[in-house]
Amino acid sequence: MKSYEVWYWGYDPDNLGQTQLLARDVLVSEATLKRFLSPIKYDYYEFLVGDGEKWIVADSLIMQLTEKVG
Repeated sequence: MKSYEVWYWGYDPDNLGQTQLLARDVLVSEATLKRFLSPIKYDYYEFLVGDGEKWIVADSLIMQLTEKVG
């Protein structure tokens, strides 16, 4: 597992009727990275967050995935 920052569209915590671009630190498995690089279109991606909880996000909501170094 590698540490990444994912940017995604989600609900504004201060105004649940609005969406905004949010960032979250996640752990990404090699299998998930391979899915990102695959020419096959996937509907969702799985990440680990917090104390190891699985976080599932729709592909259409993910804008960017950046590896964290150091």
